[in-house]
Amino acid sequence: MEEHDPRCEGADDAKVLADVKEYGWHVVKILDRDESPGWAFSIGLHKNFAHPEIIVFGLDLDVAHYLINTVGDDVKAGKKFEIDGQYADLIDTYACTFKPVKSKWYEAFLGYANWFYEGTDYPVLQCVWPDRNHRYPWESDFNPHWVWAQPLLFHEETEEARASELLQSLED
Repeated sequence: MEEHDPRCEGADDAKVLADVKEYGWHVVKILDRDESPGWAFSIGLHKNFAHPEIIVFGLDLDVAHYLINTVGDDVKAGKKFEIDGQYADLIDTYACTFKPVKSKWYEAFLGYANWFYEGTDYPVLQCVWPDRNHRYPWESDFNPHWVWAQPLLFHEETEEARASELLQSLED
């Protein structure tokens, strides 16, 4: 007899649960809108590999999906991605880094993961990508035209996290 998860309420839920069981994780993609970036995040890395889930903003969603799958494959092979570590070749020839996401942001940006974990008791790392000059969004000389694409979810306050407009777009 097939195992049934009482949380499963349809095909989307069943797909998440099946992917996590078969591959170890599932990738959720949230489409961008107007002036707000899209994002993608993993579900299952923490459950299956005791590794934080991954979220990334502002990339083409196919690139974001590929990046998360690359991280997932590495985690499945035993690699751990550390806070402030530099990881080359996740996106072309750019080194990405990871920052811890404050739980304050889970409800707004990780809803499906909250459903999966039945709450917010799981860690998440934000994969942060640099501009073409290899500068990160918190650096003063980061490309100002790209600042909107990545909130800084390691900050607690909305303004510091640069999340005001993104949160507003979710309400519209």
